[in-house]
Amino acid sequence: MLKTKIPLGLMLLFVFLTVSSFASKKLVKPYLHNKIVQVQTGDKKPTSYYTLSKKYGTKIKVNGPGRVTLYVRSIVEEGEKYSAPFTLKYTVDGKKIKVRKVKPIATSVKSKIVRKDGVISVVKKISFTIPPGKHFVDFIVLNNKEKVYSKYYFEKYPEPQWKNQPLAKKGERVILVATKKNKENAYYRISAEKGVSIKAQEKSYLRIMFRAEFKAYMFSDNTLRLHIKENGKVIKTIQISSTRAKYSIYKHGGKLVPGTLNRFYMTVPKGNHEYEIVVADKSKTALVKISFDQKRYPKKSTKHAK
Repeated sequence: MLKTKIPLGLMLLFVFLTVSSFASKKLVKPYLHNKIVQVQTGDKKPTSYYTLSKKYGTKIKVNGPGRVTLYVRSIVEEGEKYSAPFTLKYTVDGKKIKVRKVKPIATSVKSKIVRKDGVISVVKKISFTIPPGKHFVDFIVLNNKEKVYSKYYFEKYPEPQWKNQPLAKKGERVILVATKKNKENAYYRISAEKGVSIKAQEKSYLRIMFRAEFKAYMFSDNTLRLHIKENGKVIKTIQISSTRAKYSIYKHGGKLVPGTLNRFYMTVPKGNHEYEIVVADKSKTALVKISFDQKRYPKKSTKHAK
């Protein structure tokens, strides 16, 4: 038998790439969940799944950017080849709500719930991407006739390399000084009448950093809304609540006081887009700074073993 020698360097590279690919994804345990069940497939070691509820969410926290993948299974009525359909609802950071209708899932011939009678389905994978930053995701199930179980994986994508986004239309340039680091940061002042515009490339992230501005007599929280427009139509409204910043001041002084920093992340869809950002509240102003990063993550998520 002919033996082929593989160069040591090539072997080490293969091992490194293999370890790196597995290190990029991990099982995520919910920090708030309902009942745990053990599912066993053949002779493999049982794995934990979490019962989804109609009322009480199963919650996970992840640090994006990355991809969340749910492994979903449903109880199947005895004698049936498929589970009943159901709806999965998840909420990101208590604001962004998504609903997925799950079609009937085939019955598994290898898997079963430990110490329980009955039939369970094969795994149905449901994936979605998470933007940069820390995020909390809440899952519930709706319209289900039988119990539904899930477990969660997270595949981490490379951290964004933020670059300043050139503006197509600029507002008044304002310099803030971070007093702790003695560092200057440039923002643009926007209002309901005067906003900023950007030309965004497809398949990129936008990071919109903004601060509410306080008038001298304002000491409580300042709540305002920002509109993101495209072709004159509002496509997104962001509501923020700021307090007065303790360690940021205007370089050239003024009658206003800057608020604390807020961040909003946005994924640019296919095609080229031009967005305008304005304040929705006519009597208020805000400071805005925009940066971008090209997406550098795989188009398809890595498959996991069932």
